[in-house]
Amino acid sequence: MARRYFGTDGVRGVYGKDLTPDLVERLGKAATLWADGGSMLVGRDTRASGPELEAALSHGIVEAGGTAVLAGVLPTPAVALLAEDLGAVVSASHNPPEYNGVKLFDREGRKLTDAQEEEIEALFDAVAHGTGTIERLDGAAANYLRHLGERFGSDLSGLRIAVDCANGAFSGLAPRAFEELGATVRAIGDEPDGENINVGCGATDLSLLSSVVRDGGLEATHRTERTSTQAAGLRTSHCCKRRCARATPTSVSPSTGTETACSQWTSAASPSTATRFSPSSRPPSESTSSPSPR
Repeated sequence: MARRYFGTDGVRGVYGKDLTPDLVERLGKAATLWADGGSMLVGRDTRASGPELEAALSHGIVEAGGTAVLAGVLPTPAVALLAEDLGAVVSASHNPPEYNGVKLFDREGRKLTDAQEEEIEALFDAVAHGTGTIERLDGAAANYLRHLGERFGSDLSGLRIAVDCANGAFSGLAPRAFEELGATVRAIGDEPDGENINVGCGATDLSLLSSVVRDGGLEATHRTERTSTQAAGLRTSHCCKRRCARATPTSVSPSTGTETACSQWTSAASPSTATRFSPSSRPPSESTSSPSPR
């Protein structure tokens, strides 16, 4: 069966036209049924449509009896790294702000195969009457940043770097990462307002980044789109079948509204809790095609 909704990098489209909350809810339900329950870590970028699509995806997960772990704004490679059973990113990557999408990762941080996506699409109209839960995860971005520094960090003292955050999920994080390694950072595209992601910045428009480097006499540049995905090739040990790189979440019951903390979850603040692999062992991949909803 040919895929109807999945393209080269998840399900994408113009929000409210090609990509609706109803479609995303069905995707969340189908993916959870396909995975036979379990949890789905959900991160998103800074687009204005993100919170509504996050809520729709979570509703579908809960309907299918799964656990939606909501991490809020979180870079794609962080979701690929921290996903327990499945990971989902509400994002359209380098596309303009009117687009959005959902890309899925397996527990090893890899994108799903075409065959797996076809199996999920076959469940879009399946009936589900499960009772799942929603967990809200705080501190995931900070823990991810700490892991990057520990695993890939080097002394950048004296280096002047321009960092283009594309007004996306790496805003605030990427400049801080380089500053903590000693670099002097000139950040651009780091003031997201929901409507300016990839506008005049980012992977498809390097003019501002080029001028900042040229006029400022800087030694290096870094853009957070795509290239940063390759920096997520590290894994963590398991704790109660959950990855210890996560912060302690609270579980929210849809029926009662009460929150409970899982005592088995631990923070990744200590390097001793992590088992690290080389960046080439299992790098999450991301499409490098030109801007397209597919």
